[in-house]
Amino acid sequence: MSEQPRGPVSSQPMLAAPAEDATQGESGGPGATRIIVIGIGALVGVLVLGFLLALILALTNPGAAAGVQIVRDFFIIAMALEGLVIGGALVVLVLQLARLTNLLQNEIKPILEQTSDTVKTVKGTATFMSRNVADPVIRASGGLAWGLAVLRELFGVRRAVTRRGGKVTRDEEGES
Repeated sequence: MSEQPRGPVSSQPMLAAPAEDATQGESGGPGATRIIVIGIGALVGVLVLGFLLALILALTNPGAAAGVQIVRDFFIIAMALEGLVIGGALVVLVLQLARLTNLLQNEIKPILEQTSDTVKTVKGTATFMSRNVADPVIRASGGLAWGLAVLRELFGVRRAVTRRGGKVTRDEEGES
């Protein structure tokens, strides 16, 4: 008989973690890129359909030309206003870029220079402390530890020799 594994056992196979959806954009929504593409496609489709309907209406009905002209004039005015808005946005963008450049030159750069100077000072202080404080203390404590170990071993051997009449056993060496 084969031995059954102990403990809780799942009948479902182990699966790897699902990979991130390729259509998922950085906004975090599922299929955000797909939704944007569909929206742009729908807008282009509506514009093409409107153009075709206006063309058919203008060619088949001579009285509808005035209506098409009104719609045309409306779109020309809308495009002109859109151009003004885009021009204004470009002016704002250039002004913001000039402010950012000014900020970087006059505020961020001095802060970075001060930070660099501070880091150099800290590095020099750490080097000074290492050479003049830490190294001598480490050497002194190492020498003291060496001296104490030598004395402990010398006095430990003398005690072991006097206890057994000159014979030192392993047990007594480990105790001292």
